[in-house]
This record gives sequence, structure tokens and C-alpha cells, in this order.
Amino acid sequence: MESLAQTMSVEAIAAIKAKRLAMKRQGKDAVANAQRVLREQQRQMDEHQAQVCQLAMERERQHRPYEEKLMGEKDLSGILRTLALVYDLDSRRLLPTRDGEPNESPEPEKLPKVPEVPPSKRKTTTKEFPSKYNRYDQEKFLKGQEAFGINPLGSNLRKRKFAKELGKELGELPDKRIDKETARKIAEETDKETDKEPAKEIGKETSKEIDKEIDKETGKETGKETGKDAGKEIPKTTSKEAGKATNKKAATGDRPSSSHRAAERSSRRSPNNKPIIVVPAALTSLITLHNAKQLLQEMRYVSVDQVRKSGVQPSEEIILERHVQGELVRYRVIDNVKRLKPGEWQRVAAVFALGPQWQFKGWPHGGDPAPIFHEYCAFHLHFKNTAPSKELRNLQVHMLALSQHERHLDCGIMKEFWEKLDHHIAVRAKQFAFMKQK
Repeated sequence: MESLAQTMSVEAIAAIKAKRLAMKRQGKDAVANAQRVLREQQRQMDEHQAQVCQLAMERERQHRPYEEKLMGEKDLSGILRTLALVYDLDSRRLLPTRDGEPNESPEPEKLPKVPEVPPSKRKTTTKEFPSKYNRYDQEKFLKGQEAFGINPLGSNLRKRKFAKELGKELGELPDKRIDKETARKIAEETDKETDKEPAKEIGKETSKEIDKEIDKETGKETGKETGKDAGKEIPKTTSKEAGKATNKKAATGDRPSSSHRAAERSSRRSPNNKPIIVVPAALTSLITLHNAKQLLQEMRYVSVDQVRKSGVQPSEEIILERHVQGELVRYRVIDNVKRLKPGEWQRVAAVFALGPQWQFKGWPHGGDPAPIFHEYCAFHLHFKNTAPSKELRNLQVHMLALSQHERHLDCGIMKEFWEKLDHHIAVRAKQFAFMKQK
């Protein structure tokens, strides 16, 4: 092959080099020009943004809260400048006037004294306005009387008071006589206080007239009784014996006995104020009626087989006792819901689920576990090294994982159970209000 120097002349090679250098120079100039145009566009955008911000700041009105407006203006330079024309702040004196004398504040003009008029010569021009209704005005008419006819001392004290004044036994005075005597005496006391004439209607009725009226009324009643019991002899009793008999009747005769009151109180109580916990009846479950008391009350796990080997036979239900906020609360544990009455389903608080759906045969909602676990607090007990039941994975069930050999951890797990149950009961306070009934 021939070299470039052999095929082309020196002038042609130089022309090609010059053309190549010119092309490189044009490319660099084009890039520089593009960058210059971009910088100019960015500068114009920045200037436009600055102008927009300046206009916005000129039109902006600063928000001042109400408290700041009450504080007044912070910039007092104009006021201080005006005050400096007449007052020297350093010496705390008024500046002298052109005549050389300091400014003194003019004394206020004294008002002429008004001559005082004696009270005897004063003219009263007060207008009498009609009095408005006031519901407390009636109290001025109740001086010395029982307000609204209510006696705070009670009828028995009043009877004893007037019995002593009249010198008779308590059993000999009828209620009508006492009422009329009290009305007459109260009227006399009010007349003395107000210095008025005694009440005519009450003043006319003396104690003798009252006795005559009462004897007439009581005579009619006793006549009827004697007509019925004409052939019977009535034993005579003295006034003291009659008074004692009436006092005994008032003390004991009309009151029910203590045993009767206890029976009434127990009948008012709810027959069962214990929340219910349902456990499985299957012996394959970790908790049944055999070991429920040891696990839930004593906070320690004992296997079902161990309890059965000891020969302990569980009853149809177990009562657990637990202190909650200083009060003793009893829980009822069962394994057969067929023993529940229709009204007792509202007392069911918790259920231990085994897994299979046949456990909920005879339950509400057709034995469907999903709505049952939504209504009742559900738990599933299993060992840590074994997986929980597959049927309960996607349901609202609290998992309690017991250790198979470490029994000192049982207390913490059962505390978690009681915390969940207490929260469930607290959320449904209206449903479990029967627990507070005594």
C-alpha cells in the first residue's frame, strides 16, 4: 500500500487538516452558544419570578391575631419623636417654652359647689312601679309556720310534744285532735309575732269544742263496732296500758321481721350474677372441667390425665373466685351449653375453642364460629412446640401458648388471659352490669 504522502501533495494534506480544525472549532462554538442561550433563559425566568414575589410581598397583608392587636403597636418611634418636642425623657421634665419658663399643666377649673338641701325639704319624685311576680314572696306569709305544710320533726315527735302539754298519754290522743291543736297554736304564735288580731276561724275553735267534735265522730265509729260485737265482752284497759300497747304496735307490730326482710332482699337479687366461661368437654383438650380450677384460679397447669388418675371427679359446673379491684368476683365454668337457659346466654363471657366445628353444636348463630367468636371472647390453648388448630387460624381467637415443661411461665400466660377477658367485659359494661349487683 502506498502512503498518504505519496498519493497526495503537501498542500492537499494541509487543507484537509485546516478543514478538520475548523469543524472542531464550529462544534465547540455551537455548544458554547447553546449553553449561553440556556443561561440567558434561566436568568430571565429568575428575574420574572423575583418580580412576581416582589409584587406579592407588596400586596401581602400580615395577619395579626386578636391578642396582638390588643397589645398595640410595637413601633413607637413616631410617638417618641413627637413626645421629645415637649418632654425631656432623660431628666423627666417638660421642656422650657420660648420665654424660658417650663411648661406647667393648667389647673382644672373648679366646679361651683351645689348647696345641700336637708332631707326634710327634699321633694321625693319617685315613681311607684307595679311589683312583679316573685315566687319567693310567699315566704313572708310563713313566719312561724311550717313551709308548705311540711313538718321536719315528724308526726311522732309532734304527738309526744302535745301529749306532754295536755297531760295525757300518747295512745289516748287521736290524730285529728293533734292536727287541730297544732293549727290553733301556730296561728296564735304568728299573731303574737305580727301584733295582729287572732285568726277568727281558728280562734273560735277551743279545745273543748274540738273534743266534742272528735267524740261525736269516734262515737259513730264505736257504735258500729259495738253493733257487730254486741254479745262479746270487751276487757277494760287503763290509759297507761293502752299507751303501751300502741307504742308496741308502732315499734314492732307493723314492721316485718328480719327473716322476712332477708327473704325479700334475696328475692330482689338476681338469681345468678356470675359470668360464664365455657370449656370443651373433650378429654383431648388442654383445659376441661377436670383442671379448670387449677389453671384459671391457681394459675398452674395440671394435665387432664393427671387429675383423672388422682380419682377426682368433676361436677357439672365449677365456681372460680378472683379478686378484681378489691372485690371478690365469682365465675361459673361449664362444659355443656344445653344446661343454659335462654336468658343466660347474655352472661357467657369467654369460651375455650378446641378447633372442630362440632364443639359449637347448640350454640347461637347456627353454630357458626365466626359470629360466635365476635360476640364472645374466644381463646385457644396449645403447647408452644405444637401448631395451633388450622380451623382457628383466620378467626378472632386469642392464642395462649403454654410451655410443656416450664410451669413457672404458666402464671404470666394466664394473666394475659384474664387481661383479655377483663377488657372484653369492660367494653360491654351494659351487658355485664349484673356483675355489680349484690
